[in-house]
Amino acid sequence: MKKILALLLAAVLVLGMAACAASTEAPAASDASASTDAPASTNAPAASERLWTPANVVTLVRICLVPVFVLAIISPWPAYFGLDASSAVKSWVAALIFIVHAATDGLDGYLARSRGEVTDFGKFMDPLADKILVAAALLSLIELGVLPSWPALIILTREFIVS
Repeated sequence: MKKILALLLAAVLVLGMAACAASTEAPAASDASASTDAPASTNAPAASERLWTPANVVTLVRICLVPVFVLAIISPWPAYFGLDASSAVKSWVAALIFIVHAATDGLDGYLARSRGEVTDFGKFMDPLADKILVAAALLSLIELGVLPSWPALIILTREFIVS
């Protein structure tokens, strides 16, 4: 069972890193907007076609920081600083990182709507970032023995069926 959970956790981390790597590629410009006789100012991509909006950057940072959360909750990093590896410091730091991730979920939605920069990329990646974080948290709690596997299975199944 632990091997399966470790593989699932590795898959979540790989998915998060793949999303970070894929986000660095710029989307191809559409042929309709590439007119040779139009002024240069009209060739600028519309807000819905741009990749590097502030909201998308926040979403990508959230995805890229999921491994930091996993390391904070699973690894024995307090021992590196001379603290007890089972101390409450580890749990509080992991909880703080999770809270920051959750708070930035609202931030990227606010930025996108208030600036009129809602993109197709953001519509896809924001829910994916949420799912990656929830899956990583649940799988980490299972690995630590804090959460039985059946509630996590139900929650993860619901997350992926709904989307």
